[in-house]
Amino acid sequence: MTDHTPVGIPLTDLPVDARAELRLSRLDDQTRALLRALGLTDGSSLRVCKQGEPFIIQVRATRIGMSRSVAAGLFVQPLYDLKDGA
Repeated sequence: MTDHTPVGIPLTDLPVDARAELRLSRLDDQTRALLRALGLTDGSSLRVCKQGEPFIIQVRATRIGMSRSVAAGLFVQPLYDLKDGA
């Protein structure tokens, strides 16, 4: 076991329409500040709208587009069992 195991899974591991809660971001301060200004804060519920480039999520009534590399730096807790897909 490593000392720096992330909480949750990378956002990029979720399928389209999956819902999750933001747990941790491993991004630079400037990118974190920009995402916070757009409404993506710790504990935010979100939905994956599109995989790829851009990677698009919905937070409340706002859709946020980001690079796949930024999305990979966000760690989330799925709000359902990935095996069930429900």
